[in-house]
Amino acid sequence: MTYESGNADDLRKKILFLLNDKEKIKEMGKKARKFVEQELNPEHHYEKLITVYKRVIEESSSL
Repeated sequence: MTYESGNADDLRKKILFLLNDKEKIKEMGKKARKFVEQELNPEHHYEKLITVYKRVIEESSSL
């Protein structure tokens, strides 16, 4: 859920919406957990790091 930057009233409305919708909070929590488990786990991090290393090696060998 997002709100308009610098708009305190919009932020207030979003907070009140969440405080009054426990199911939405649960849904957002489940989605956040799924994201963390899939995207922020060590294996995923290592895969990205290996990709960067390979790219650097390829670029440096072409010099």
